[in-house]
Amino acid sequence: MAIKKKTYSFRGGDIIDTEEYHDGKYGAPGEKRIKRKKATPEEMERVNKRNKEKRCRQRMLTYFREGDLFATLTYKVEERPPDMASAKKDFSKFIRKIRTEYKKRGIELYWIRNIEMGTRGAWHIHLIVNNTGDTASLIQKVWEHGGVYIESIKDSKSYDEDFTKLSSYMTKDGKTTETKKDGTEGKPRVKESNYSTSRNMPLPEARVKKMTRWKKKVKPRAGYYIAHMHEGINPATGYRFRRVTQIRTGGFKVKVEVNETLLKEFGRVYNAWNKEHDMEPVLDTRALADMAIAKAVMVMRDRIEADMERKKYMVDRYRVEEYCNVYNKKIELEGKPDILKFEPCEEFANHAILVATELTRDKVRELEEQACTK
Repeated sequence: MAIKKKTYSFRGGDIIDTEEYHDGKYGAPGEKRIKRKKATPEEMERVNKRNKEKRCRQRMLTYFREGDLFATLTYKVEERPPDMASAKKDFSKFIRKIRTEYKKRGIELYWIRNIEMGTRGAWHIHLIVNNTGDTASLIQKVWEHGGVYIESIKDSKSYDEDFTKLSSYMTKDGKTTETKKDGTEGKPRVKESNYSTSRNMPLPEARVKKMTRWKKKVKPRAGYYIAHMHEGINPATGYRFRRVTQIRTGGFKVKVEVNETLLKEFGRVYNAWNKEHDMEPVLDTRALADMAIAKAVMVMRDRIEADMERKKYMVDRYRVEEYCNVYNKKIELEGKPDILKFEPCEEFANHAILVATELTRDKVRELEEQACTK
């Protein structure tokens, strides 16, 4: 089996991505292989750019929605950074303050950013961030170096329903060009850039399937339409590859109906907390629902981590019972009162560890004394 098919599912199955390619380990029945050649630097650049766009898009589809925010942070002329390192420090300081505000609200912060210096020396930062309801006012308050332009992702000029255009826009660099109306390539508008994301956004895992033959035609799944498809030849292997994006017809399905009574109660408690801490109330029901879910996720994650940490130190019950029996037998042979005897329990493991520590310490001293006498 020489063909691999990777399938990624996003938004509860509303968007399906598939990648088909020959793994290069075996021959392919019925498939003539193109002569293999070493990839040129230009080809490698295109592959790297494509992979960066792919990872960006996958994170967008996994962690962001149309109601989240697309912001552009600009610099005043007199406050423009001298270099990229300074611009990265400005952003780090800014995002630390935003993260602090999110923690106060009990919300986990997700962000993707691209710092860009234009060909004429102007600096700006494109930022995608999950919306808490008052995120726009927070960004305007915290960014001190210039203007702030904010809109929802859905209202941005680069929006499309599977984030293909937006991921391309967010990952552009000094070699990215725009196509003019007449079809010719324009000059790059970015001289230097730096792309990064928050660390709490792991990439989704694909479902891998092996196939025996290359399908010449691709048919959409029932209830889906093909939004994008790209086929080509991998210069490294000399075999074909194919990427397909399918989107559910009739728009995205609503997966969950929220209990209005519970949501109102959460909004009342949450906004009371906001008022107590001199923060703006959140009135948008979608934002409140997202915050309630995010808060529940954080609580469950903390519980899971606490359980895993506790299990690290769980001991074997049978070993504890064996040690307890040996210890009690020692007490009996020494003629000591039964009150010093123990019942098997997890806490008794600490006594066993203490005894083992003392024995090991005595052994270390003995070895040190032997080493000194030599």
